[in-house]
Amino acid sequence: MQTTMIIRWCGLAAIIAGILRVLASFLPFISSGTGGNIEILYTVIDILILFGLIGIYGFQKEKIDKFVFAGFITAMIGTLLIILPVGMVGKVDLYTTGAMIISIGMLLLAIGTWRAGILSRWAPALWIVSTLVGVGGFMLGGNALTYAFFVAGISFGLGFTLAGAEIWSKGNKF
Repeated sequence: MQTTMIIRWCGLAAIIAGILRVLASFLPFISSGTGGNIEILYTVIDILILFGLIGIYGFQKEKIDKFVFAGFITAMIGTLLIILPVGMVGKVDLYTTGAMIISIGMLLLAIGTWRAGILSRWAPALWIVSTLVGVGGFMLGGNALTYAFFVAGISFGLGFTLAGAEIWSKGNKF
């Protein structure tokens, strides 16, 4: 399979991941549990995010800089950490650590994507909003955390959907 087709299909994965992430942002307001179905949904989203990241990185391969590369690697590692079934390693919560690593990776990826100028500026702007709001909510805790994660999830999902749509639509032209 040609590299361009793989990148294009990874763009589709980003679209689906983004849409599902936006929808999942509403779950805390409509569901009281964290049952197995919700865990399966988030696992599917995270796997699609991995493929979406590959597409976002591959689509910008002509103008890769240190921010795109560092952001891509960091976001991939963070996503892998939250997919792992192990909750704690010693006293380290892998999910929280993975989420923090993803935030750093997405911030770096957003800066590099903005600088590369290949994708529209909306996707990286939304990733930056997602990171800042998510970290702010984490620091505040309580109800602020719930609403911050809601806004951060929607921003992250919309950014992925926009990037994926652009990759999918331009995928046969690069």
